[in-house]
Amino acid sequence: MLSAEQLLDAINHVTGLTQTFAGLPSDMKATQLPAPDVAKNAFLKVFGQPERSTVCACERADDSNLGMAIELFNGPLVYEKLRDASNRFRKSYNAGVALPDVIRELYLAALCRPPNESELEASLKHCQSRGDLVSGLEDLCWVLLNTDEFLFQD
Repeated sequence: MLSAEQLLDAINHVTGLTQTFAGLPSDMKATQLPAPDVAKNAFLKVFGQPERSTVCACERADDSNLGMAIELFNGPLVYEKLRDASNRFRKSYNAGVALPDVIRELYLAALCRPPNESELEASLKHCQSRGDLVSGLEDLCWVLLNTDEFLFQD
């Protein structure tokens, strides 16, 4: 599984947003944080960011736990990024990009590949069934962020 910092940076990439850490430059990524105590972040703690009280790599927790699942399924960080008016899919859709192209853009951002035909068809069908296409795109982005293909390194 991606490390806590990698996962936060990947979620920010998919949503096209940044994460700000108090007292640090606004463009700093989680993987660039000098120390955990410099920027306390609940999401990073849940996903095993170590305290770095020793130099041992064994401090990092890499076992999956219920807190991780809850954070991904309905945690505040992911929820806020999906609802943000300036996220990737909302900006694209509001700029007049066709729905299939917005879906392809989300797949490329999350999985580094375009959707196959059945994925594209299912995504289109879901978005159209929601009545509000943006709400459907929000669901799709949430699903992509929760796939093994996104969460685990190959």
